[in-house]
This record gives sequence, structure tokens and C-alpha cells, in this order.
Amino acid sequence: MSRWTERYYADKAAGTCVRCHHQDAVPGQVECGYCAEANSDRVQALETDRRKKGLCPHCGKLPTPGYKTCAVARQQDRDYHAAKKAQVIHQVAA
Repeated sequence: MSRWTERYYADKAAGTCVRCHHQDAVPGQVECGYCAEANSDRVQALETDRRKKGLCPHCGKLPTPGYKTCAVARQQDRDYHAAKKAQVIHQVAA
């Protein structure tokens, strides 16, 4: 395991932000509020730039003709939503 991976898991176990290594992570998360917001802004800007260029906003590859995303991104989205739906159904049934 690399030293960066070891540090990530050590920070995660200690409840410290895995990006800045100084602040406490938000409960249930691995980053502090500041780093999480900065990362969110960075990802949003990257996706916006990719959309303007006509690329898949998730990976930057060329999208499937007739779609805004590539086939891999659409499949990942389908899998994610199917898992979330199954989780909700399981919670309601319990």
C-alpha cells in the first residue's frame, strides 16, 4: 500500500479531513466542510466545461450520438439509481 493510501485510511479512521489533514471531517464524510465545498465547486466547473465542449460531463469522452453522456456513464447512472431504488424499497418493507 502506498504511503498516500496509508495516510488516507489513517486520517479517515481518526476522523480527520483526508484532503487538508488539519480539520475534523464532517460526520459521516471524509472531508471537512471547506474541502468538500472546494471539491464540489471544482467538479461542477469541470462538468460545465465538458458540457460546453460537447463531451460527456462525467468522464470527458465523446458522448453516444443522440445522448449527452457516454454509454459507460449512462450504465453507471442506471446501476446507481437501481441500487438506490432497491435500498428504498428494502427500507419501506422493513
